Amino acid sequence: EQEETYARFEGHPLGLKLEFKTTAVHKVSESSLVDRLAASLAMNFAPGVDIDKLRSGKRSVAGIAGEEVILRGTQDGKSELNFIWLFTGKADSGDAPKISIEMEAPDGNVEEKLKVWDAILNSIKPIGR
Repeated sequence: EQEETYARFEGHPLGLKLEFKTTAVHKVSESSLVDRLAASLAMNFAPGVDIDKLRSGKRSVAGIAGEEVILRGTQDGKSELNFIWLFTGKADSGDAPKISIEMEAPDGNVEEKLKVWDAILNSIKPIGR
């Protein structure tokens, strides 16, 4: 059986939508989040959408080594910000599931939204140990 958790939060004054997901995995992807993003862009997964990378790299959250990507997507003059942190998990491990934290928001007030994102990730703490 796959074990999963999902939570979504909306209603922030800056228009933020935040999602937390965990999923048990049986196989772990060898490619990085940035590599998968580059491949998706090369395959033109979203025709007509211009993507600007604002920040990317490795980032530890609650002592878990993951990856972070922050993007601005623009289509037909309308922009949206996407924040992603991902830990790919460990195969067949109930203690180390795939963890995805994502936030989306309308463009604008980027510095404030980066601060909120950083505060969210920095506030996450491990439990049960």
